[in-house]
Amino acid sequence: MQALIQEIIGNSRWTYPAFEGKLIVEGRILSPVESQTVGISSALIASGIANKEDLITIQKAGNDEGKINEDNAEELFNALKNFDADKILQMAENQDKVLCRCITRASMDKGEKWQDFQVVLNEKRQCSKNNRLWVGMFTEEDRKQMIELCLVGHRKAADALRRAL
Repeated sequence: MQALIQEIIGNSRWTYPAFEGKLIVEGRILSPVESQTVGISSALIASGIANKEDLITIQKAGNDEGKINEDNAEELFNALKNFDADKILQMAENQDKVLCRCITRASMDKGEKWQDFQVVLNEKRQCSKNNRLWVGMFTEEDRKQMIELCLVGHRKAADALRRAL
């Protein structure tokens, strides 16, 4: 039983080489309940960013290899006017909260020794002495990859929901 539990624990953890591999970050996946909450929150926020028609207009412009002409320029401009930038910021803030919740420790020697590591939402709370780093310091690529690793649990929860239905 110990081996099985160890395997399950291992599957709930991930590592990522942040800052060009200078810092190996370890985190956990989201639990099914956390995943469902993140999914529902994201869907609600996304629905407030723009209406369906505007999203279709923007997607069509993207499908045309980004070519903007006189026919679609006005339509595209009107669709973009309806975008709610505050909602996009709110989605990013929710992702920041996921990183703060899931990242637990880090290593600077390729995983030989680990130290507790905390990612914080507020820049003023970061502190090198206490191994706290502001979430805003991660590169866009590092942030994107770590969010994806956290959301592995989200996909598992979604698959379980689909099977139940």
